[in-house]
Amino acid sequence: MGRNADMKNERRRRSNNLSGSRRRLHVDESLLDREKYEYRWINDEAERIHSLTVNDDWDIVSDREKATGTGSELASQVGSGAKGSPLRAILVRKPKEYHDADKADQQRLIDAQEDALKGNVPEGADAENLYQPKTQTTISRG
Repeated sequence: MGRNADMKNERRRRSNNLSGSRRRLHVDESLLDREKYEYRWINDEAERIHSLTVNDDWDIVSDREKATGTGSELASQVGSGAKGSPLRAILVRKPKEYHDADKADQQRLIDAQEDALKGNVPEGADAENLYQPKTQTTISRG
């Protein structure tokens, strides 16, 4: 027997989180206005920051005590990039009314897909010209 045979078997997992270790990114809550905005962290990789801040309604959250411009955003290192460079997550915010409207739009698409899977005719569709398979599986909500 090896020298490990005398060691007591002990659990390595120290929490009930079954998905592995998860670190929460910290931010000073006094900097946030949760009544007006929805917040999220996004990784600074590829075109993600540009896509969400220019092509969508997310704005970078800046630290009021730092000067404006590059480096004033609230960010945290979250890992390593593809070439070993530091990977940062940047805090962004979107007005709650925009966020809620976007989520409602997403839910409408999901509902329409579920209805189509159930064999329901979409609103405004020409029922006579819809494709109907010869055999159809019925999906019902439990």
